[in-house]
Amino acid sequence: MPAQSQTIGCQAAKDYKALASIYYSPENLRSDTFDILKYTINLEVGTSGNQVIAGNTIVKFNPKINNRNFIRLDILKLTIDSVKENNSLLTYFYNDTILRVNFTSPKNIGNISDITVFYHGQPKIDATGWGGFYFDNTQNAEYAFNLGVGFGAKPHNYGRVWFPCFDNFVERSQYEFNITHSPSRVSYCNGQLISDNTQANKRTRKWVLNEEIPSYLACVSVAEYAQVNWTVNTLSGVKPITLVASASDTTLMKAGFVNLKNCVNAFENYYGPYKWNRVGYALVPFGSGAMEHATNITYPRNFAGNMNVESDLMAHELAHHWWGDLITCETQEDMWINEGMATFSGYLFSEWQYGKSKYLNSIKNTHEDLLHFLHKNENGFRAVSGLPHSLTYGDHVYKKGADVAHTLRGYMGDSAFFKAIKFTMQQKAFNSINSLELKNLMQTNSGQNLNDFFNDWIFSGGWSHFAIDSVIFSGSGSNIIALVSIKQKLYGANHLHQNVPLEISFFKSDWNRTIQTVTMSGASAVFTINLNFNPVYIALNYDSKINDASSHEVKVIKTNSSSNWTLGKVNTQVKNKGADSSLVRIVHNYVAPDNFKNNPKQHKLSNQHYWKVEGILSPGFVSKIRFNYDGSKNLSGANAYLDTLLAIVNGDSIGLFYRPNAQHEWTWLRKAFKYSSSTKAGYIEVDTLKLGEYTFGNIADTTSLNVLQSFTTKPEVKIYPNPSKQVLQIEFAEKPTNTLKYSIYDSAGKEQSKGEISQKKNELQVGHLTRGHYIIEIKNTTGIVYTGKIVLEN
Repeated sequence: MPAQSQTIGCQAAKDYKALASIYYSPENLRSDTFDILKYTINLEVGTSGNQVIAGNTIVKFNPKINNRNFIRLDILKLTIDSVKENNSLLTYFYNDTILRVNFTSPKNIGNISDITVFYHGQPKIDATGWGGFYFDNTQNAEYAFNLGVGFGAKPHNYGRVWFPCFDNFVERSQYEFNITHSPSRVSYCNGQLISDNTQANKRTRKWVLNEEIPSYLACVSVAEYAQVNWTVNTLSGVKPITLVASASDTTLMKAGFVNLKNCVNAFENYYGPYKWNRVGYALVPFGSGAMEHATNITYPRNFAGNMNVESDLMAHELAHHWWGDLITCETQEDMWINEGMATFSGYLFSEWQYGKSKYLNSIKNTHEDLLHFLHKNENGFRAVSGLPHSLTYGDHVYKKGADVAHTLRGYMGDSAFFKAIKFTMQQKAFNSINSLELKNLMQTNSGQNLNDFFNDWIFSGGWSHFAIDSVIFSGSGSNIIALVSIKQKLYGANHLHQNVPLEISFFKSDWNRTIQTVTMSGASAVFTINLNFNPVYIALNYDSKINDASSHEVKVIKTNSSSNWTLGKVNTQVKNKGADSSLVRIVHNYVAPDNFKNNPKQHKLSNQHYWKVEGILSPGFVSKIRFNYDGSKNLSGANAYLDTLLAIVNGDSIGLFYRPNAQHEWTWLRKAFKYSSSTKAGYIEVDTLKLGEYTFGNIADTTSLNVLQSFTTKPEVKIYPNPSKQVLQIEFAEKPTNTLKYSIYDSAGKEQSKGEISQKKNELQVGHLTRGHYIIEIKNTTGIVYTGKIVLEN
């Protein structure tokens, strides 16, 4: 679907074709009464001046039930001129949505017939602006094109805006298009160009698609197009690639699609043969996404040469020719099969083209964003299957759908995963599919039991979370026994996950590692691992094969430097790199930390998140580490919502707690430096990073706080103008007796500018900084004398 600037063996007794959909879809019911064999669409397409289509569509069908007296077709708010069968007029009823055509005599099974519907009018655009039939005059170039779904339409299929059809996901038909327009324009549709004739100042181009597709994948694009002709070697032979755009856009288009052939080869490697007769993309002046019309993808012209959207747009739309065109979700509730798998395919293409690290970076960054904001943006932790109409094209479908696909890959292993997908494509080619069928086909081929995976990750919302609780060693030399205790917590999920394959990495001092896989069920489990060495570091899910309720980042630190850990959500400043390189992994966990073992002072720990800092530190390694807290509710904030329960009033009572591991008690880090703002946000900085766990908490007695905090009352300092554009004035009541130092930090706590000031009135140039919100700190030799918020605007 659209992208927005993926022989039966031991279960032969199961009848897949008879497997009922797990969701009810009333628009699918008509496909139980008739089989629509072919649509022949004969239309003259107007311009932005008249915005009218006119002509007829021949609907060829075969009844599936005897004694049918009428047929109902979807066609939206167009004028019906007449309906005929064999040149005989038929009676009909039309209510602007459904066209009921009465037969002159009953139709029975095997009575293959066709009726011709004559109509005209101005086709509609969906109320959301996404989907329908568009006329546009961009830079004096006339365009007419359709997008086959409507985001707000019920059902979402939107073939009905330009031809009468069974507008659902399960009805598949062949197509013929005869599109008429002015001679200077060129029309493109699905399939193969059969003829191109001009008569009486009108040009008609015939396209034929012999493969069957649902109505929402049928398309037309009309403009003064120029065509770029490429070919690609596929598993079924050489196939044409047609890239069409206005002549002025073809150079950009070729540059932006430079890796298209590799993309076709990638998806054939992962999913099997490309089944269509050609690969096609047509540029249109639509800026809000693309549409995977089979063999003729509608693609936004303003992204034509943008390589930054190569995976998200070009590859995503091509991937639909397996996920969403070749096999299609049976109902909107299983749209994740179309869109989640196409999004996942974009990541796979980046792995094929640029390497595994590129794939993992995309997966991990999206995963962190989902953990942080998805339940806020879409009102709850939801399963990817069974979503309501309003969220059919939301992030649960696209992004979490891809997220769980990655986790399924981790569950099954690459060989079994891709082999089972190819089997599924073979079994369901040119058919619809639901989540139960997908599960059954993949486990039939692989021999793996996928019931728990689908119950836990597809049919349930939220995430599980896994962490090492303790490791106890016995033995010596090359005969080491490790008892690894793992615990499971839940983040928005309603039950503990079962039979989850987890990798445990055991590191030697030279950073080489041995990987052991265990199968985890329930709240806790202990696993016995035999090793031939004594590990210096043990990590769970180090390679991110399972996307649980944590995000993590690994850095190899070789120099004294500052780093912003986007996924770890901390900042570090290495003051001494040590004798050699250090391996540091920071895991940010979206679940509550373990509680106190004993808490006589009644401190309160966060119940929202905690950190684990782990790795192998070089002797002499010293680094500061800054933990950012934010109790605000700002969906654009890097740390927003993470500390809302600790900063109900403000951040004054927030402190930082530490423990080396789960066997130790939490300790309040009294000497950490703390900055608090008036917006419930700030940070706490520790001078010496230690391996272990960190979390925020509320200090029970805030009057006893001896944390090195910034002043809550400002000295006689004026900073203006605020907001500022280019220049910031810092003015003191009196000239400072000593030179002062200032630092400007962004909202993530990363230092963006620094310097010295010594005058009563000082001028700072800030025009080079990105527009946004910052914190300014002014220090003397004893500490901070001023902190305040500044805003930089255009």
